[in-house]
Amino acid sequence: MLGRPGFEIFIAEQDDKVVGILVAMVDQLLWSRTLYATDIVFLADRQGTELIQAFRQWAKEAGASVILMGVTEAGREQAKERWFQTQGLERTGGMFMEKLK
Repeated sequence: MLGRPGFEIFIAEQDDKVVGILVAMVDQLLWSRTLYATDIVFLADRQGTELIQAFRQWAKEAGASVILMGVTEAGREQAKERWFQTQGLERTGGMFMEKLK
């Protein structure tokens, strides 16, 4: 993935330790010519805001007109939604899950 156009990895460090990572990609929506940016992985103990800001800037420079981010981890959904809203994102849908045995 590294070195491939349309993909980027953002890493947040504090005191020489990784405290956050955001793996992102830019692609074209299947039903239009619109370019979008999305997260593949987003984990942050700290500095999540800085990761989102770097992701947003990269997405703009890559020509994306929209950012799509998903939350697939269960628990504290309302707190996560509020945090994403503080970053300027709004809810546009949801995820559905089936556990496979």
